[in-house]
Amino acid sequence: MKHARRLATVALSVSLLAGTAAVLAPTASAASASTCTYNVADHDARVDGNGVNYRTGPSTGYASKGFLYDNDRLRVY
Repeated sequence: MKHARRLATVALSVSLLAGTAAVLAPTASAASASTCTYNVADHDARVDGNGVNYRTGPSTGYASKGFLYDNDRLRVY
């Protein structure tokens, strides 16, 4: 019984510490930061790599639309 109570106390302490850390952690968005001043107008670009995967969204969780190859031209909006 002593071990179960001690384990429960440790588990509660860890969960409270983790919750506090999550609440106090800064946001991960750079767009909301006052130091984020990089703003580029629409421009042309070229691909620097072979077989670069072009996707429907900003991560590998999005479907592939195809590949881009070295020196392909793009328009960045």
